[in-house]
Amino acid sequence: GTSNVGGFEAYVKIGVNYETPTKPGIFRNFIESGEAIFIQNNIGTIGTVSIAENAKGVGSATVSRTSSVNATLRVLLNTKDAAGAGYVATAAIINFDESYSNGLDNDDFRKFQNSTENIAVVNGSFLLEVERRKMATEADTIFLSTTRMQSKPYTLQLMTSDIFAPGLQAYLVDRFTNSQTAFSLDGSTDYPFMVTGNAASAAANRFYIIFKQSVLLPVIFVSIDAKRNADKTVLVNWKVESETFIKNYVIEHGTDDINFQSIGTVLALRNSGANTYEFTHATASSKVNFYRIRSINLAATSRISATAKVNALSNGSMVQIIPNPVKNGVINVQSNLAEGKYTVRIIDAKGAIVFSGSIIQSSGSTNNTFRVGNVAAGIYQLLIVDTDNKIISTKVVME
Repeated sequence: GTSNVGGFEAYVKIGVNYETPTKPGIFRNFIESGEAIFIQNNIGTIGTVSIAENAKGVGSATVSRTSSVNATLRVLLNTKDAAGAGYVATAAIINFDESYSNGLDNDDFRKFQNSTENIAVVNGSFLLEVERRKMATEADTIFLSTTRMQSKPYTLQLMTSDIFAPGLQAYLVDRFTNSQTAFSLDGSTDYPFMVTGNAASAAANRFYIIFKQSVLLPVIFVSIDAKRNADKTVLVNWKVESETFIKNYVIEHGTDDINFQSIGTVLALRNSGANTYEFTHATASSKVNFYRIRSINLAATSRISATAKVNALSNGSMVQIIPNPVKNGVINVQSNLAEGKYTVRIIDAKGAIVFSGSIIQSSGSTNNTFRVGNVAAGIYQLLIVDTDNKIISTKVVME
C-alpha cells in the first residue's frame, strides 16, 4: 500500500533508519496507529517492551535502537509475474559487526513463512530473515534456505556494502550446478538460475555463501591517452583490465612529468573484463600538460599508469576573435595565455596602428572587448605583445 506495508515484514536498523529486506533504500521509522507488531525473544528469557509518553509523535510512535549497522549483505530473490513484470519475492539481510554473536540471540529475527517463495538464513535449526553476526573471516559459511520455489527463472541479487578485509572474497555456491560465483563485497551482483522439474533444483539447501582468502590482483592499465578539445579543455581516456578489486581511479595532472596533483576521481566498475574511462580537465593549462591515473584498490594500496602528454596551444589557438568578421567596430578577444599584461595593437594593410589597448591575462581563459571605432572595412592584423616583445598575430576582418 501507500505505506509500503501489507502482510508480514521484518525491520532492521541500518545506520540511523529502519529498513525491510524486500525494499532496499525505503526507510520506515514509525509504528502507525492501529498497526500490529510482533516482537520476538530468541534467548528464552522474559523481556519487556516500554513505550514512554514522550515517544509519541503526531499520529505515530517513534522506535529507536542504539545499534548502528554499516556492513551488510542483502540477499533478494527476484522473479517475474505472468505479465513479465519483475518483483522481489522474498529477501533476507545479514549484518556484520564485531559486537554481534554468531549464535542465535535477540539481535536476530526469525523468518515468517510466505505462502509462495521464501529465502532465509539458516542458523542451527532456525530460519532467519535478519541475522546479525561477527565480521566475516576466511572460511566463514552462511547457509541459505529457499523453499516453495516454482518451476521458472529466478535471480539471486546479492547487495553488499562495507564488507571488507584485505584479500577476503565471497562466493555464492550452487549445489545443483556444482558452481561457485564470486561476488562484490561493496556493490551488487546478480546470479540468474532456473528451477526445473528436477527436484534437486528446488532443494531448500541449494545455495550457500562462503568466504575465502584471495590475492588482490593489480589492475592492468592497457592504455592512457589525452587530447585537447576545441574549447581548450583536455579529455583523458584510459583503458584497464582485471579491475575486480579496484575501488576508484584518481586522475593526476602536472605541468611537468615529475610533480603531479589530484584533479578528480572516477569510481571503478569493478569487473574482470576490460573497461574504458574518461575524464575532462576543464582548467587545463595553455602550456604543456601531463596526466596519469592512480588506481586505488580495496586495501587502499595504489598503482600508477603511464603518463600522457598534451602539447601547448599554438599561438593561433591561444587567441581567438569571436565573431570574426567583426561588426560595428567591437572586437571580442578570447585569450588563453600565460598570466600577465599584454599590449594589443590593430594594424591596417599599410602598417598604421588604428587601435591600441591592453590585456590583463588571468589564469585560464580571459575575455576582452575592445571598441575600435570607425575604421574602414577590410582585413587587419591583431597583434598581442608580451613584456619580452614576443608577438602573437591573428587576422581580423572588419565589416
